[in-house]
Amino acid sequence: MFRAILLDCIARISMERSTASIFHLLVGKRSIQTLQDSKLYQITPYFGVCKHLERKYFEDEIKALVTENYVTLDNQNNAHITQSGEVYLKGKLENYPIKQLNGLIFDRMSDLFWLRLQLWIQTYTNMSRKKGYFVAITEHKEVQTWVKKHYHIHRDESDQWLTGIHHELSSFLKSINPDLAQLFVDRLTGYQKIGLTMNQLARKYQTTPVDIHLYLTGTIHQLLTYLHERENQLKYLPTFYYFTQISKKFITNSAEKTYHLIKKGFDVEQIARIRQLKVNTIEDHIVEIAYIEPEFSINPYVDQESVTIILTAIRSNKTAKLKQIKELAGNNFSYFQIRLVLTYSDFPQKEGLLK
Repeated sequence: MFRAILLDCIARISMERSTASIFHLLVGKRSIQTLQDSKLYQITPYFGVCKHLERKYFEDEIKALVTENYVTLDNQNNAHITQSGEVYLKGKLENYPIKQLNGLIFDRMSDLFWLRLQLWIQTYTNMSRKKGYFVAITEHKEVQTWVKKHYHIHRDESDQWLTGIHHELSSFLKSINPDLAQLFVDRLTGYQKIGLTMNQLARKYQTTPVDIHLYLTGTIHQLLTYLHERENQLKYLPTFYYFTQISKKFITNSAEKTYHLIKKGFDVEQIARIRQLKVNTIEDHIVEIAYIEPEFSINPYVDQESVTIILTAIRSNKTAKLKQIKELAGNNFSYFQIRLVLTYSDFPQKEGLLK
């Protein structure tokens, strides 16, 4: 599954970025460049799905793809998928549950949700058997505090909660691939049951720990989607989903401060002076805001005629390389203006804001 994701990213980026950009995407690097690439090349589902991925493992997998003639690399480490790679990828995309991944949407909430659910199950099943001491599956203080508070409030209803969670979780697991459902259960820890480690799961299912992680991540994303669609129909599971969306917005604190000043009517130079930052930094913030905020208009920074010319250069040549776009558009526009137009080039629903 990991190799299929690598090949899919390589095929979509098509020599316009180095393989390092794919690594940054998979580990969830929170930079405007990574966000831009994920949206331009339509690979947002893979954002942050391998947060603990080791760089050496990643590079070894790229080398393996080259050795097997699925990929070629140029001098700048830009990758190109071969015909053999395309055939391999097509088969894998059909066999692996890749479509379940929704990385950029669930980036921050999925980890918190999953830890809450795991620790809750461990806590409630042990307490129901009067076993007050056990080694928590996570040392995450915020998660521990949340579960302790939940138990304190619902202690007298613990049997109802256990039954309710079991029923709702079972209904979800019955609706998905049986192997993924079993993998999900194998990972859980409860009374007199220790969840299997990633290495143990890899041995059981005869695959790699990285693929096991991806299978689990995809299942958790699928569960979050399930809860979002049915939160008014379910009583218990949505509790773990609520309030996990804290800080889910990608925008950085610094860009948010710049946005606050933009709303007050200050221009780029004024904001740079007020914040004692370089103009280029403020421009970076504006590009970041344009990606994040659907109602943000780029009109104050690039007029409609310029937008049309730049969009034509982007779309007619199917490129996201700034230097190439600048040359194709007659070298009449700044990189800042081109980057702003790029934020809209892939989003038809935002085109109205360009007028």
